[in-house]
Amino acid sequence: MLAAASALASTVAFSGAARAADLVAGGPDWTGFYIGANVGGGAVVNNIELPGLGAGNLNGIGGEGWLGSIMAGYNHQMNSIVFGIQGDVGYNDLGTELNIVGTNVIDAQQGLVASVSARLGLLVTPETLAYVIGGYSYSEYETEVSLFGPSISFDETYDGYHIGGGLETMISPHAKVRVEYRYTSYGGEDWDTGGFLNVEPSTHTGSVGLAWNFGGGDSSSTPAAGYVASGESDWTGFYIGANVGGGAVVNNIELPGLGAGNLNGIGGEGWLGSIMAGYNHQMNSIVFGIQGDVGYNDLGTELNIVGTNVIDAQQGLVASVSARLGLLVTPETLAYVIGGYSYSEYETEVSLFGPSISFDETYDGYHIGGGLETMISPHAKVRVEYRYTSYGGEDWDTGGFLNVEPSTHTGTVGLAWNF
Repeated sequence: MLAAASALASTVAFSGAARAADLVAGGPDWTGFYIGANVGGGAVVNNIELPGLGAGNLNGIGGEGWLGSIMAGYNHQMNSIVFGIQGDVGYNDLGTELNIVGTNVIDAQQGLVASVSARLGLLVTPETLAYVIGGYSYSEYETEVSLFGPSISFDETYDGYHIGGGLETMISPHAKVRVEYRYTSYGGEDWDTGGFLNVEPSTHTGSVGLAWNFGGGDSSSTPAAGYVASGESDWTGFYIGANVGGGAVVNNIELPGLGAGNLNGIGGEGWLGSIMAGYNHQMNSIVFGIQGDVGYNDLGTELNIVGTNVIDAQQGLVASVSARLGLLVTPETLAYVIGGYSYSEYETEVSLFGPSISFDETYDGYHIGGGLETMISPHAKVRVEYRYTSYGGEDWDTGGFLNVEPSTHTGTVGLAWNF
């Protein structure tokens, strides 16, 4: 699958770059300052270490939530290459909760976030930019503990880095829409424990953004409906492709057998890959269709004690059937939403004493998400997509004593060939 994806990526990148280079001289100008806003969702995974005890680490304690930010930046275009800088400031509601017998005992939540980034992109069409982004990240965290009496708050600030990528499309002479996925890793902090505790958060977030560019533009830009009516693009047909990316899983743990509340959650992170096949049907500027995916997710949680991997819980085989509905914001770029049925297999290995013991479980659930997809040759398309997947609860053969409900937040880049 990866070999096929690499070969397809090489073909698509070459054809897209060549096409953009041919057309960019007569296309819109991306140079200029811009402002905008982003909204989305994601997950946080906290790697917990106890260096004071030499007791290993748990990767990790996780949580999920929404996010929002405002941004400002500057782009400079040189032929089909666009580079620039960007600053963001916002709020992330990514948090972890421990609830015992109806009482919220621990609430750990990310809050203020800020970043300074460099962006580098390739115009795969004159109106659509495929880009990578990375730079410095800052965040504030707060934990409230309510074990006895009034709650007690603890605060910590973090510095780190982020890396990600996305697609951005010019939908008017000055307005642009983008879909972006970011992985952010922060350094370790001891939360004023004198080095006894070390907490290293990382986040996986997906967002949709709208930006207004004060420079550049092209007064000759035409609305998508006009382009489509002229017959310049046809999205109808079958397609196959491949996706690669990363993400995080958050497991909501309940103990109904004890009536002891829940922990939301136990988290992990990793990579993923899949192959897909589907069918699109275009009606004017609307595209709808169906899609099937099958692949492998390496999203897992590990507990390591004194150099021994005691617990390794990992997602594996994944499959989904989806419906897609999109709007052609330009003749060659589709903004779409996707949703449907999801299936996954999970395996947990426990190595407390002697040989490891394996436990397996299968899950059914649903997914919802969205993305941008761009036609970069008569048959080749590239897409960036973010998905939230929620699975039902399973008791892992404990007779109802335990209930585990996983959810995943994933971001992918996909390459498709339309027949």
